[in-house]
Amino acid sequence: MTRKARVVSLESAERQPEKSERRSIRLKSGRKLVVHSGEKEDLLEILAPAGEISIKIHLTESGPLISVKGARLELNSAESITLNARRVEINAKEEALLTSEGTLKIESAEKMGIRCEDDLRVAGKLIYLN
Repeated sequence: MTRKARVVSLESAERQPEKSERRSIRLKSGRKLVVHSGEKEDLLEILAPAGEISIKIHLTESGPLISVKGARLELNSAESITLNARRVEINAKEEALLTSEGTLKIESAEKMGIRCEDDLRVAGKLIYLN
């Protein structure tokens, strides 16, 4: 008399690849909306007609990560735009410009540094130091 042996997988559940579902919609503009849905993470992508990613929204257990790639990015608000983070970094390859039609304040609770590899010019009606 013979019996069939039961096969048991010894791999842990963590090592097994995540099951995911992928759906895409081609838009009239030629762009493509792609949605990847997994057990722990979801990903939404908008691809340009040539296939490069324009917008990516990665939804994870720790929160969303939004990436936007394009020639220009504009944020417009009738009231205000607020950025809150432990660290904010802005990098420009050619020029950075900060303008205000009203008051402009730069404040720091700790040490503040200004560094310039060329001439530093301060122009104003009256300049107060200290």
